[in-house]
Amino acid sequence: MRCERIRAVTSWRKGPSRYDTIFVNTDPTAEGMRGLDVARVRLFFSFSHEGVQYPCALVRWFSCVGDSPDNTTGMWIVEPDTSDDDGETLTSIIHLDTVL
Repeated sequence: MRCERIRAVTSWRKGPSRYDTIFVNTDPTAEGMRGLDVARVRLFFSFSHEGVQYPCALVRWFSCVGDSPDNTTGMWIVEPDTSDDDGETLTSIIHLDTVL
């Protein structure tokens, strides 16, 4: 098991911002990428409700293009999810337990 840091900062080492991309476990019964969604972390935060602490992240969602990895690279291609109404990027709040 490896320990890695996920960064969501407006300035990385006095340079441009850094918002890391993550895998979110959305279907534990599906195999491989079919059970994962891709998101970019914009903000980490937590809140308490009735004495329970909830660690969360604000994320922007991405969707896989096609039903299989790219033939040339062997990697999945993703694109930002947008709403149909105004083209805004879809965002939501997730619990950190869902991050793979």
